Amino acid sequence: MDDFEICKKPCCQGPQSDCIIAQKIFDQCRIQVCLTSNIIGPARTASNMGGQSCLKPNSKGDVVVPPPNAVSVTIVHFCVSNVTVISKTPSAFRNGFWDVAVKFIFTYCLKFYDADGNEIFAIPAYNTYTTTLSLYGGEDMCITMFNELFPTQLHNGPFVGADANAMGLSACLSYPCPANCCCQPQPQIGNCDCTPVGGTMLVPVSVNVTIGLFAVIKLFRLSNMCVENHGDCMPDECSAVSPETLDPCTFFESLDFPSRIFAPKSFYKPSNDNSSHMPLPNNCCCNGK
Repeated sequence: MDDFEICKKPCCQGPQSDCIIAQKIFDQCRIQVCLTSNIIGPARTASNMGGQSCLKPNSKGDVVVPPPNAVSVTIVHFCVSNVTVISKTPSAFRNGFWDVAVKFIFTYCLKFYDADGNEIFAIPAYNTYTTTLSLYGGEDMCITMFNELFPTQLHNGPFVGADANAMGLSACLSYPCPANCCCQPQPQIGNCDCTPVGGTMLVPVSVNVTIGLFAVIKLFRLSNMCVENHGDCMPDECSAVSPETLDPCTFFESLDFPSRIFAPKSFYKPSNDNSSHMPLPNNCCCNGK
């Protein structure tokens, strides 16, 4: 009987020290910010995202102009479509720190409705948010690095890593303040509640969205590290699955009853409906499916 048969654990050797090349995080921070139109401006037209919900693409980058008969708007298929590093420079005030500017791009669809609740049309839209932060990444070193796996990378950073999650919190029509200033109360920048006095009907001129953003930004370098190694891990044997061998009822009956989804106070998950303001699991990154 060989060692693998005796040892039932995936990794069964005694510990030993190995030197590895790893992405060592030098510094990181988290972002939690509520982005209103005061910060990100009005919604802008994106390129067509390909989903059946987005039927009226306009010129990319233009401010989204609602239809004149629109009385409400909802946001669907929301996601963080891209995160880019705008700049990364050594800090002028602290040695070893780097000033990093990161840009987030949010894409989604806006659906407009008339006074009878009928959908007028939907349009793909986006907003951007750029923030600058300072993180420790170690002092810059005049060393040329070559790695056959990444032959074009000749320096060792620090490199920027970003993880982001966001949700579309709300969307509303924005109206202009009339020339005679008959809005009560007087609207602030990005205010959606400018109500005309005297029954004058105003035509919406843009859409303001509110976005909640969570993100983690980190600086890392490739580093030689000594780690404890317990040996190779032997994977389990693969199990073939086919419609002939899989009984859906047997699988379903083996599941635990999902008690948590019936307790909204402790666990909430939005229903899969088109009017939801929350990101839906199957609608991530605007595939419209």
